[in-house]
Amino acid sequence: MVKEGVRICGKKMEVDWYVEVKPDTQCKVCSGWGHIEEKCASPPRCNICASGHRTDQHQCNVTGCTTKRGNVCAHTNAKCPNCRGAHIGTARECLKKREAIAQAKEWRRASREANPGDSSESREERVREPEAIESPDSQDDDEDVQITGTDETNYAPGTLQTEGEKGGDEMMEDAQASGAVIEEL
Repeated sequence: MVKEGVRICGKKMEVDWYVEVKPDTQCKVCSGWGHIEEKCASPPRCNICASGHRTDQHQCNVTGCTTKRGNVCAHTNAKCPNCRGAHIGTARECLKKREAIAQAKEWRRASREANPGDSSESREERVREPEAIESPDSQDDDEDVQITGTDETNYAPGTLQTEGEKGGDEMMEDAQASGAVIEEL
């Protein structure tokens, strides 16, 4: 992982970026499946010709070929570094790639079963788009005020009510203090 200096709460800190590695993640060094280059202990193998160099260093040997380094050209005899088939390492027909994809699907299914509350559908159900809430005092004024909650901890839509003798200005101050965004219409 690449260490990088970032500022958090005004202090400079060194952080490691988190990269989730799945069975269908392909290494940029050895072109193998299930790991990334930072964790690779294998020698480099090209994903195009299976030679002993990284894919981004692949170069056509034909004089006059204008294909850029790291790209497939018509002169290259493709060879998969994983199954030794006559295709590049990311081709659909590669058996090793198909195995990696099948393992990743199983891994994701097992992950969803282990953490049912973390699925994207349940997150969408939990987080709703905030709705506009009108202040009761704004009906008398020429200007309308829209109060929109910024997160789930703010007032639920339609539940902003006056407390005792609070007027519209005090209600707006309370809404601002709770993190609501107030827009004049």
